[in-house]
Amino acid sequence: MALYEDAFPSEERRDFADLMRLLEERECMHALSLEVSGRFVGFSVYWDFRDFLFLEHLAIVPRWRGQGIGGYFLDELARIRPVFHLLEAEPPGSSPMAARRIGGYRRHGFEIVSRNYLQPSYRPGEAPLPLWLMGRGEPGVLAERVAFLRRFVYGVDCAVGA
Repeated sequence: MALYEDAFPSEERRDFADLMRLLEERECMHALSLEVSGRFVGFSVYWDFRDFLFLEHLAIVPRWRGQGIGGYFLDELARIRPVFHLLEAEPPGSSPMAARRIGGYRRHGFEIVSRNYLQPSYRPGEAPLPLWLMGRGEPGVLAERVAFLRRFVYGVDCAVGA
């Protein structure tokens, strides 16, 4: 919980209790602990929708960042589930780490598929968050996948702000 709250600003994360509830209720939502020699170094939360994966969160403990752990995870996930992978990223300039993250995703095969994406808010009544969508592999019909995320991951009307 501490890493989750430290790694993501409030508008980019769920209430922790809601996250735990969803992980119990949704068979397609997964959380993985990332470890090196038995030591916790990070975590990932992702959704497996058969023909594509949506990486909702990936966080590495600060002192372990820059050592290739996140990239190794992304590459292993692609090896194990060779389908289209989709994630949301902060645009460069929105935070000190944004450009570095995008560069890291690119080094591991992700490309920008939309610069005009609005992440629906995790909380009712809050504004959507402008992010970039990045993907790895063949996106198929991206608009359909975004509509699916809006409906299934965020629980909002698919017709607004896709």
